[in-house]
Amino acid sequence: MQKQKIFYIVAFFASFLVTSLIFRGNHDEKPIQKTIAVESVTKTPSPTGISQSQDREKIAAYLAKHRSPMAGTENALLTISSQYRIDYRLLLGIARKESSLGKRGCNHNPFGIASCRKGFNSYEEAYEYLAKLLTKSAYYADWRKTGNVYDLIKVYCPESDGCNTQLYVSQLKQFMNEL
Repeated sequence: MQKQKIFYIVAFFASFLVTSLIFRGNHDEKPIQKTIAVESVTKTPSPTGISQSQDREKIAAYLAKHRSPMAGTENALLTISSQYRIDYRLLLGIARKESSLGKRGCNHNPFGIASCRKGFNSYEEAYEYLAKLLTKSAYYADWRKTGNVYDLIKVYCPESDGCNTQLYVSQLKQFMNEL
């Protein structure tokens, strides 16, 4: 039993060391999130409920400023983001990039999922779908390991589909920093 505990402790520290080396090798960007992550983005939201009312107000003001049809979904966005341990700003940033926060979306799909062939009954359902996709799908395993936005977007919007991945990453970071 003692050997098993020692093994798990050593395994934990070894995985920590490998993760540290991965991040150290990426000199231009630094992961800053405690939640599933986006690097080179400032003003990290609270992963706890302590400032959720402030986050809720920021989201409401942001959606109102952009006249988004997603307005009123702040609670669901925060709840789902917390549940899947993903930065809500990432979801909003993708929605802004893909559909101007739902204004150019279709069937409650502000994320351009399946080139808008996939519809949802509500924005809340779309939030949950994307959060689950990003945090559980094997497609995004590299991003979950590195926290590097490029590793997310190279799969979400690949160059092979005609996407300008570098521009997408740059704009996504800009949108996230607005919050």
